[in-house]
Amino acid sequence: MVTASASGTFTAGTTLYSVSADANLSTHINVHVLSDVIVRSFFSAQGIDPDVAFSNPAGANAAPTPAAVQSLASLLLPVVQFWLNNAGVNATPGPPSNGSINVISSPFAAYPAGVTPTTGLDAVLHLITSETIDPGAVTNVTITNGTVTEKVTPSYTGVAVTLNTRTTNTATGVSSSESFTSLVIDSANQSVVTAINSQLAAFATTVNTNGSAPTGTELLPFYAPDYLNDGENAMEDTNSLVANLGGSTINSLVVQTIKSLNTATDVADVIAAFNVTAGGQNQSGTAEYFFRNEGGTFLFYGDQQIASAQAGPESRISQGAPSVGSGATTLPSGALWQTDILAGASAPTSLGVTQVTVSGGGNIWFGAASETLTHGSTEISNGQNFDQFYGLSQNLGNNVLNLVNAPFTFNFTATASGNPRYRVLSSPAATTEAIQLLDISNAVGKGLLSSVLRQTITYQWSLPTTYAIGQVSLAATSTTGL
Repeated sequence: MVTASASGTFTAGTTLYSVSADANLSTHINVHVLSDVIVRSFFSAQGIDPDVAFSNPAGANAAPTPAAVQSLASLLLPVVQFWLNNAGVNATPGPPSNGSINVISSPFAAYPAGVTPTTGLDAVLHLITSETIDPGAVTNVTITNGTVTEKVTPSYTGVAVTLNTRTTNTATGVSSSESFTSLVIDSANQSVVTAINSQLAAFATTVNTNGSAPTGTELLPFYAPDYLNDGENAMEDTNSLVANLGGSTINSLVVQTIKSLNTATDVADVIAAFNVTAGGQNQSGTAEYFFRNEGGTFLFYGDQQIASAQAGPESRISQGAPSVGSGATTLPSGALWQTDILAGASAPTSLGVTQVTVSGGGNIWFGAASETLTHGSTEISNGQNFDQFYGLSQNLGNNVLNLVNAPFTFNFTATASGNPRYRVLSSPAATTEAIQLLDISNAVGKGLLSSVLRQTITYQWSLPTTYAIGQVSLAATSTTGL
């Protein structure tokens, strides 16, 4: 589509692309900046100029399939989730249901010039002030409501699309950054997606057929013989899985995006979307799986690590601590705030891990390049004991925003399994925004565990202004001994 008149900072003659989000020949197709980012990303990741592709849409220039569109939509929607939430929009990359919309296939009300909507998809589109194309590829998108501004900077490597974002609240000076990466589903890897989806469908059928009493043995044919994931073998993992799936029905389980595909080892790292009914409740979400092509069949393969290791940027508040550091001037007395890297590892006790060190991010470990993690408690999960290790970096301030998707190395010292070393990427999000619980000084909600259990307790906090809420959880930990 070529615009006939100017709209905001978009001049007349602006070209915006869109394609169908499904296989319905009579489908509805919206054309706007979000659809343009999806389509241009598909072609740009393959080194194809979208203008050339649309002038001759055949062969390598063929339009993305509905699966490819949904995959890229699942990459883009989290990037704009903050604005969608504020506008009351429940968007989905797939077929809309239960009040959700698809930004391409669902009709929406487009308001005329001079009218600024506050709700709905058009309210989000009105906040997009610029889109930079160079040449053919999207290099920058700016979204702002005047106080909060988000800049999205896509990049393309091979057939991978990475959407980097930085959102800043100019009134408070706090910022958040996120990074999302996925391979585009092109003709070369479509067969991999099809094969894995076939396995996931058969896996779901097996679970559903066995009803309330599935066993790990019934699921073992879907696992590679050398399956290993965070220290659990195939039998341990299936036993853990059936303990959680008993009585559940898997309504859908399909590949949503491909994080990576190693053609030399035939290993695919995918994100699968699921919908499960359990206890009368419907739950939807995503899960990460590693598959390996074993003799023509993709089987669950795991991450091939004897232990788990994670490093993640965070904005941490310790309430009730002395008021020191950066939080002393911005938070009420009794709150300690800092941004840092939280590093953690979990290893089966049977491995005899005695020490774990972490390095990465520069000299952030209190002036050093590495840190020995604290050996914490032993946790029991599905009958297996796991040793826990954890540690915090020094206060990083705004530098925490630069440690998104950054490489960290974990070195394990173990008596029963050698000394493995794992390189992991930090989590894809960071923030300098502090979210504090309010009214924590009330007698209800703190104190001895006996004073909290079986009580109805209300916790309050201010909503974040630079990122969308992904999950809210409340947990209690009981510790014995030291």
